[in-house]
Amino acid sequence: APAGSFVDVAMGLLFTCALKADGTAWCWGDRTEGATGAARYVPRQVQARARFTRIFAGYEQDPCGLTADGALHCWSVLAGPELFLARPRMPDRRFVKVAMSTFRIALST
Repeated sequence: APAGSFVDVAMGLLFTCALKADGTAWCWGDRTEGATGAARYVPRQVQARARFTRIFAGYEQDPCGLTADGALHCWSVLAGPELFLARPRMPDRRFVKVAMSTFRIALST
């Protein structure tokens, strides 16, 4: 794991993501090698303009982060154009809680 303290952690199938006190998200594990060729267990910082207050992951779902104003951002830890790049989901809504399993579930305000 990256050095420092964490305020939240989320685990999916073969990967873990953690949230630092500064709002940055980091992920590592078997599913984080992807197209980058990086070592599997080397933590990678999620690229995001936003800072997160909570982090979520599902069994095989891409992880997501929730910002202080309730914006939901998700990213891929496997491959593709969203690899470690946080992108807003449903930007016209604000969320209070996110629960994830095989399928994502989000509750809006």
